Amino acid sequence: VQQWCNRRVQDPQPLFGLDALAAHPEWPVLVVEGEKCKMVAESSGLLNGWVVLSWLGGCNGWKKGDWVPLAGRDVVLWADCDSQRRKPTKKEAADGMSEWDMPYLPREQQPGMKAMLGIAEKLHGLGCSVRLVDVPEPGVWPNGYDIADVIQDTEPLTSVAELLADSALL
Repeated sequence: VQQWCNRRVQDPQPLFGLDALAAHPEWPVLVVEGEKCKMVAESSGLLNGWVVLSWLGGCNGWKKGDWVPLAGRDVVLWADCDSQRRKPTKKEAADGMSEWDMPYLPREQQPGMKAMLGIAEKLHGLGCSVRLVDVPEPGVWPNGYDIADVIQDTEPLTSVAELLADSALL
């Protein structure tokens, strides 16, 4: 019997873009959040001389990724600019408050940034030099604004070159 089955890759999962990593051991690495971002960034022509990688499975999927192939590399991490808010407590909800009334979560608690900070810790343990792109505080850019948006928008909020140049060493 033939049928479709959902099968996950065994852990640790390979990173998306290992072929380019192996082909260009001298290039710096840009880790972006999600397969779409990796593909748009790589195909844009703006990142010649960079290896662009991502992991599988969304914000929490990074924990299952095999980061060992990046050992000793120069890596820049680019998180999505998330703008999630604190969820109201039951009492706040009963009092008529919605999620829109709540403050934004701090930047380091936003899903994308939290993932990138976890990856940074992992990469430091592998002897990598790690920098982080300085995306704005939550609420400044649209929720989820990412490298693909910067590349594809007709009037982007910034440029890829500007954010890469401003990335900070962790």
